[in-house]
Amino acid sequence: MGKKKGKSLLVFHGRNSTTAQNLLECKFLLDDFHVFAVDTIGHPGKSAEVCLSPNNYDYGIWVSDIITALGYDKMLCFGGSFGGGILSKTMCVSPEKIEKAVLLVPAGIKNAPAYKLLNMLFPMIMYWITKKETWLLKCILPMAISEKNIASDTYETAKCSIDHVKIKAGMPSDVNPEDMKNYKASTLVMAAEKDCLFPADLVLPQAKKIIADCTVYLITERGHMHYLTEAEKRMIVDFLHDN
Repeated sequence: MGKKKGKSLLVFHGRNSTTAQNLLECKFLLDDFHVFAVDTIGHPGKSAEVCLSPNNYDYGIWVSDIITALGYDKMLCFGGSFGGGILSKTMCVSPEKIEKAVLLVPAGIKNAPAYKLLNMLFPMIMYWITKKETWLLKCILPMAISEKNIASDTYETAKCSIDHVKIKAGMPSDVNPEDMKNYKASTLVMAAEKDCLFPADLVLPQAKKIIADCTVYLITERGHMHYLTEAEKRMIVDFLHDN
């Protein structure tokens, strides 16, 4: 969808979500790019239910296959959260397939220690037991910081996934820096200051260290779930447009 005569852009959504929901957040890209948005394999949506391991490079191989099947040698790429982790894996196994990339609050660069997420586990268990939405909100809040950052469509997608599909708990593991050494494409990495999953103070220095041509941006005073400003959206569009 999007601008059919624009440059082609491959977009990946977050964990336990769908492309349909993700495109609501990415609609600022549609005026400028011909967007190809796929449902991640093994996650909710219309892709195959076969699950890939987030701990190896299977997702990178999958993306490489997608780009080839679409008829491209390489593509512009955009991925948020789990989708950013998918792209980080692709950078390692098929660096030549990525023309330029934007990673938004991405997994796979420098994830927070697992114990940091324990405050989300108990509310999730209580929601499964009681089905009371107050517990679901408590589970989501550590990622959003404030209820105002939880868009209604994001909340409903999360609820549908938790209620009706097998939740995927694991995030793409951190890539081995050595495996990134052949990746040379220009990359914009945007991380949030208060992100409990992939905090900016871990992600941005590591991104600069392991990605040869890397621009980093701090999303200030926001968490993993947030709203981008109009200036930030424009920055992403301009970055992808620049030769």
